[in-house]
Amino acid sequence: MYKIKLLTSSLILSLFVACSSKDANHIFVNPISVVLGGIDNTNYSAKEKRVFNYIKKYYTVLKKEIKKGEGNHIEEVLRIASIEDSKFPTVKQALKRDYKTIFHNVEIISEPIMRSFSSLYMPKSKEDKTMNGFTYNQAWNIVQRHVDNNYDLLQSNVKNSEHTVLTEIANNLHINDAKKRTPFIHSLDNKYESLYLDLLTTGIMIHSN
Repeated sequence: MYKIKLLTSSLILSLFVACSSKDANHIFVNPISVVLGGIDNTNYSAKEKRVFNYIKKYYTVLKKEIKKGEGNHIEEVLRIASIEDSKFPTVKQALKRDYKTIFHNVEIISEPIMRSFSSLYMPKSKEDKTMNGFTYNQAWNIVQRHVDNNYDLLQSNVKNSEHTVLTEIANNLHINDAKKRTPFIHSLDNKYESLYLDLLTTGIMIHSN
């Protein structure tokens, strides 16, 4: 009820602000739909949070079940996402088909590593566009190769605040300056949920009613 009141109050405030302009008439198009849309968004966010919390607790089990395309935990998280039972077979097959995108997404994981490297080694001039001696494509290929070959280990590293894989990438990118090496190997700290759990959450929520 508090959230509904808050949304209503926000709408009323926006009406008063908009009425101060000459073109204020457009605000009366359909204010009820704005409130209902806000309520829908609130409900969706609450449902998404419940799905995320379940995934956080049963991520490893869900990963195994999605690979098989069957399992009690998959069905439970689909129910939490308000997906109709009749759609379970279709959704489970879709998740199985998207297994690699959800559980081995090299590009998603490589991007923040590469962004960290780029920020530390901006090109020195228009003539020299290399970063620490590497072109962007060369550095990107090095990062992607390590992420791909050590995906599970890197995931464990990120979850447990360890840095084995990023240290190896730093070596390959010749990051020897301690002032730059330290922030680079810590570039994925506190990103476990956003890089890994959110992928599965999104993969499920796109099927939600």
